[in-house]
Amino acid sequence: MGRKSKGRKLKKNIRIYCEGKTEKLYFDMLSRKYNTSVSIKTFHVAKSGHKLIEHAIRDCALFDKSSIEKKAIIFDKDELDNEVIDSVVRMAINNDFLVGFSNINFEVWLLMHFQDVQHGYEKSVLNQKLEQYTGVQNYHATKGSLEVVNQFEDYVNDAMLRGLRSGSLERNNYTQNPYTNLTGIIETIYHQRIY
Repeated sequence: MGRKSKGRKLKKNIRIYCEGKTEKLYFDMLSRKYNTSVSIKTFHVAKSGHKLIEHAIRDCALFDKSSIEKKAIIFDKDELDNEVIDSVVRMAINNDFLVGFSNINFEVWLLMHFQDVQHGYEKSVLNQKLEQYTGVQNYHATKGSLEVVNQFEDYVNDAMLRGLRSGSLERNNYTQNPYTNLTGIIETIYHQRIY
């Protein structure tokens, strides 16, 4: 078992385990933008549901607990049924993880950078709307690229304000489409007054 303290004071860190590459790149962008005094490490796990939280729990067990200030999983509904989501959320909370979740997918949160999101969208419609706002020809094919994710950087404050204003998205009713609780997760991790 590695990475344990040898008498030195350990630097606190935050560990964020992301289901998708877009989510990882987005949180990397936020970490660069806000340059916090805490080390924030993001991981693209490429796993969903139980496999995501189980991976995150195993990985965190390799570190001295006192070195981890916060830990989070970021995932979305995609094809998961509500019982699986319930179970994953319970498992995460029981292991002291923050849970960032979006329904139908992470693109609900990304769309909030440009407009209010008051009703559910199909994935294809979300992709089309993001193509319009970002100028990307095929959002679905390029969404996991740094070039695309960096386009959201100047609009984080807009998304945060929209998220705060539309409290219905923040209520713990993750079965509704749309739903995202990323406003609260980002506030908890980055502690910014203006985004």
